[in-house]
Amino acid sequence: MTQPTASLWMGDLEAHMDEDYLVRLFDGLGYRVLSVRLIKDKSTGRPAGYCFLEFEDTRTAHTALMNLNLKAWPNTKKLLKLNWASTNSGNKQEHSVYVGELDNSVGIGGEERERERE
Repeated sequence: MTQPTASLWMGDLEAHMDEDYLVRLFDGLGYRVLSVRLIKDKSTGRPAGYCFLEFEDTRTAHTALMNLNLKAWPNTKKLLKLNWASTNSGNKQEHSVYVGELDNSVGIGGEERERERE
């Protein structure tokens, strides 16, 4: 497993949420973000809906993750979605996929719950 860095992945972003918006958001929540790297769709150039946030150190990133993940955005019902950023080392390719808003039947024991519904 990769050691945590001072970077967090943040998903479920809306198109208007640019670097400045995210820096101000985290600053208002008491966390200094050194940089934001917004990811764009390679074919359209439009925002892909996620970014990477770089914090001063691993401790600050860990605290932000523990205190803010799945908490409501200020003044909204939208949830902050955070996770550790992955890093590639060497020639090994690594891919991450975030899947959210799944039905309760998905996951461990999902088939049994689905049969109970029938």
